[in-house]
Amino acid sequence: SNNNAPQQQQQQQQEDDEWEVANQQRLLELMANGASDIQRKRAGLQGQPTPAIDMVSYHEAFIHFMTLPLDERKRASAEELLPPPPGFLARLMCMATPNLKPLFREQQIRLLCLAREPFAEEDPMHLKLLQSLYACYTGKVSVAAPRFGSHWGEVGFQGTDPATDLRGCGMLGLLQLAYLHQHSPSNAAHIHGLATNPNQEFPMAIVSINITKFVLQALRSGVLNAPTNELGSAMEAANLFYVGTFYTFYDMWLGGNKTMLQSGYVIKELQILSQKKPKAMIAAAQKSLH
Repeated sequence: SNNNAPQQQQQQQQEDDEWEVANQQRLLELMANGASDIQRKRAGLQGQPTPAIDMVSYHEAFIHFMTLPLDERKRASAEELLPPPPGFLARLMCMATPNLKPLFREQQIRLLCLAREPFAEEDPMHLKLLQSLYACYTGKVSVAAPRFGSHWGEVGFQGTDPATDLRGCGMLGLLQLAYLHQHSPSNAAHIHGLATNPNQEFPMAIVSINITKFVLQALRSGVLNAPTNELGSAMEAANLFYVGTFYTFYDMWLGGNKTMLQSGYVIKELQILSQKKPKAMIAAAQKSLH
């Protein structure tokens, strides 16, 4: 079976590249429509008082995103990324990924579409979720965080505009970072604490976005199908897989006394582990971090 490995890697790389291209195209469209808008806002934001924060919960954001109308073209291109339902013979010989109920397959398609949805100025929910997330992790809840600025580094974004970092997995990346806090505020605080510890710091949002990419990989290969059937929800399977993988990262980072020098290796090792042992990742979501 090792002969297939380079072929599979090549195929994965090609799919990833297509994914990035689709994201880039969508981003260019948005920039064409919204660039002048953003420039106006940026100019207008200078020296303005910051408004009070309008907090949204993970659940409010989740319902908002899951009930948005889907255009057929987007839906079709997302569905092509999922493994096809197994044929009779493959099912008979238990060789295929488990078949999903139509409802769960629909949920997976929605998740893939959400991963292709870039941060958009025209949907107020996007900024509200981003600001709520900042408030949850930093404890700065009195005012809304400005749209642009170096303060986003406090939650691990790389630049002054978080939208740039979200390109790889769209609004699903933001939603899952919010879920991490909602699932266990105390565990999320441990992760944020380690991320901002001068001895072992790491960019939390960037690590999170990488883990959301592992979720997308697991959706596309079908390894989340069995857990989805067991849990009765594609979103729950995806979220618990994400959380458990993040908790596993935390243990590897803290326990191995890792620093940014080893981050590439840790992420690679985590990727392989998560795809090989999805059920172990989901089980890890029940852990308490210390």
